[in-house]
Amino acid sequence: MPTYCNTPKPKTFIKMKSKKLLLSGYKITSDENYINNLFPIPHELNIQLADLHYLAQKGKESSIKKFVRLIEKYPQVPTLKNYLSVTYQNMGNRKKANEVNHWIIAEHPNYLYGKINLAAEYWQNQEFEKIPEVLGEKLDLKALFPERDTFHVDEVIAFFSITVIYFAELGEIEEAELRMEIMKEVYPESPKIEIIEGILFKAKIKAASKRMVENQENNIYIDIEPTKSGNKTEMPQFNHSEIEQLYTNGSGISENIIVEILNLPRKTLIADLEKILTDSVERYNYFLNYDGLIEENSSFAIHSLIILGELKASESLNSVLNFLKQDEGFLDFYLGDTLTEIIWQILYNIENKNLDIYLKFIQEPGIYSFCKSAVTELIAQTVLHNPDRKTEAIGWFKKVIIFFLNSKIEDNVIDSIFLGSLVNNILDIKANELLPDIEKLYQKNIVDLFACGDFDDVQKLFREESLFTNKNEILSITETYNKINSWSENQKNPFNDNDEINDDYEYIQNSIEKKEPKVGRNEPCPCGSGKKYKKCCLNKN
Repeated sequence: MPTYCNTPKPKTFIKMKSKKLLLSGYKITSDENYINNLFPIPHELNIQLADLHYLAQKGKESSIKKFVRLIEKYPQVPTLKNYLSVTYQNMGNRKKANEVNHWIIAEHPNYLYGKINLAAEYWQNQEFEKIPEVLGEKLDLKALFPERDTFHVDEVIAFFSITVIYFAELGEIEEAELRMEIMKEVYPESPKIEIIEGILFKAKIKAASKRMVENQENNIYIDIEPTKSGNKTEMPQFNHSEIEQLYTNGSGISENIIVEILNLPRKTLIADLEKILTDSVERYNYFLNYDGLIEENSSFAIHSLIILGELKASESLNSVLNFLKQDEGFLDFYLGDTLTEIIWQILYNIENKNLDIYLKFIQEPGIYSFCKSAVTELIAQTVLHNPDRKTEAIGWFKKVIIFFLNSKIEDNVIDSIFLGSLVNNILDIKANELLPDIEKLYQKNIVDLFACGDFDDVQKLFREESLFTNKNEILSITETYNKINSWSENQKNPFNDNDEINDDYEYIQNSIEKKEPKVGRNEPCPCGSGKKYKKCCLNKN
């Protein structure tokens, strides 16, 4: 089966043309008689074509003899041989279908669908370098048939379909996307568009995943000290016994319990919530090795953070940031998806005025990438919710960039993944003033290229007018819990091991099983958007 991995570029690869050039030199017609005039079909056969087409699609062995007899009677009609190829293909007999494809090319070298059939055969056999031998080195319809000045719309769609697939297989996504756009412009209602878009989307995932692996090899990573957990096994003593309910209820905790806790005296309640965060560290080893641990027994830390956010407990910021200074395993154990989804909002609720304390946090060595990214998202969201603070935020981001430009690898602060996220957050607020500083980060080769691409890509992104806002809603405490509970319903990965693409070209029918990469919900989306996978392509199919 075809794959996208480690495919060499053919020597005949031609750099991208414009849509105008790819469509120049010929007209496109939808006249149903055009192809019949190009390859004349006797009237007595023409009136049977609809039924014959149906037989080919059914792929029954009993149809083979009928097609063979008709081919013997009308050897000059390539459509009959094409139907024979489709019949074999739909029977699952690829060998015989391929033999017919070569027969068509030998007897009807100017029959476009014959060439497309053969190109599809090379695609299935992963002989990608042979496709330009069939469709022309320029992969240009006019160059392939210079004597023709008109093509039927179905011919154009079929030709561009196979060239989209060809470039997708090579990982040349821009080339594939260009031709995909042409298909949409030429015949937006074509049923083939959805199929080819599916193939292209999966190619983008493959290419981006490969790029991510390559980027990881060049990225700079920090060393994070393991969380220093103690040997405690007992729950601490709280001012309020109601707090113990946070240790026995998961994300589906009753709203009544939360209301009850929120109504406790503020000062002693905050002290208890901070004690929970301390307990999460001191008893981390205990919970990590606790047999039969369930979500209800390990959600106390996120409960504490959410409630502190609801209380706008700015006095607890140091306790919260100390919690976020722990190692990756600790943070994944207690927070999971909530780290990248709602921690920025908790910080926003707790403190969004004094940004200097966040600058100091960013500058500390050995802080987990996504904890620092939660801070920069907080800054970006502060601007999106309070546009009058954009100048303040730009000044803050500039200080962050200058800090990393002046840092050394041995300082254990330079973190390529975080810096990629930093650029993404600056893009969110369109802080064009920082482009010269961002360029210096790229010149220093310390930015993860997977997040936003290279600096040229970043410049393009700054120029683009997005149809979507990057502003995230500030959720109520009830909405926050509802959001957490909804994630379990959205865990379905659209790429399972038995995923199939049914390619229903009018003249080619292939069923291709492809195994797709498993991408973590918390990881950057491999489509290259710079967003987290769960915020981008997780639910796309």
